[in-house]
Amino acid sequence: MSNRGITFSTGGDFEPCPNFEGTAVCCDVTPLKAYHSEEYGTSHKFQIVFEMDFDRDDAPEGQCTRWCVWSSLFSPTLGDRANFRKFLEDWLGHGLSAEEIRTFSSESLIGRNAHVVVEQKEQKSGKIRSEIVLIRPPRGEKLKLSGTFTRKADREDGGDDRRGGGGDGGSRKGASYKTTGGGGANKNEPRSDRAMTIEEAAKFPEKVKCHIGKAAGHPLGSLDRSDIEVLIEKFLRRDFKGFTKPTMDDQRLAAALQTLSERFSNENDDGDGGDGAEPEEHQRATSGGGRKVGSDY
Repeated sequence: MSNRGITFSTGGDFEPCPNFEGTAVCCDVTPLKAYHSEEYGTSHKFQIVFEMDFDRDDAPEGQCTRWCVWSSLFSPTLGDRANFRKFLEDWLGHGLSAEEIRTFSSESLIGRNAHVVVEQKEQKSGKIRSEIVLIRPPRGEKLKLSGTFTRKADREDGGDDRRGGGGDGGSRKGASYKTTGGGGANKNEPRSDRAMTIEEAAKFPEKVKCHIGKAAGHPLGSLDRSDIEVLIEKFLRRDFKGFTKPTMDDQRLAAALQTLSERFSNENDDGDGGDGAEPEEHQRATSGGGRKVGSDY
């Protein structure tokens, strides 16, 4: 395995993690976020966050008690040449099998340990960045989550980039860890996508994010109807039926697509009648006015 440097910025009011070698534990895989460039257009990226086995003696109340580092931006793909796949294989210590790729869920990384080497480096801008210069499988005693870091999807403020979601390499102020298993404040609204039950996915299909193909990272409610119909045919009615061990992501997507399939069927039977206003996301998922991502699943 090659050693690859993965850079983390200081980001405003962050202190960069000091030089460190030892055990780290994954405490977050951030939600996908859109980034735009003139050269490449819009792409969706995510980051992995680690707690170091390195306590902060001066951590204020409410802040994570360990030094934390954020990975570089990754695209949600495990293709042969994907940076995330190379990073993950270095971390796991072996190449990914076809079955591991098919069943992979980012949630499986939460709580997973790694052996890392972190070094501070000064950039041309004068900023100090903490860089992971090596990641390998863990050694020795397992490191548990501290219980003092809040995952980005669970932050009430939405976790803006400057405070921890956009390549910030220090310790986030005001962070407190909690799991995504708890229900939302409003029982009529779904929880965050990764915390949804299968029943909630069926009830709120537009909120479910697709995790496969070119539509990966997009909520179903933002997709063009023709793309959803491709997912229904190729994933729900073909591939999903053959899965012996579907992941939770697979099951949520299947439940959401089943609801939309029934909705489309009812609309075809009933025509276009009805004067009631529909939620915007429902209109996009049914009228063909959403994001066109291509029919190649």
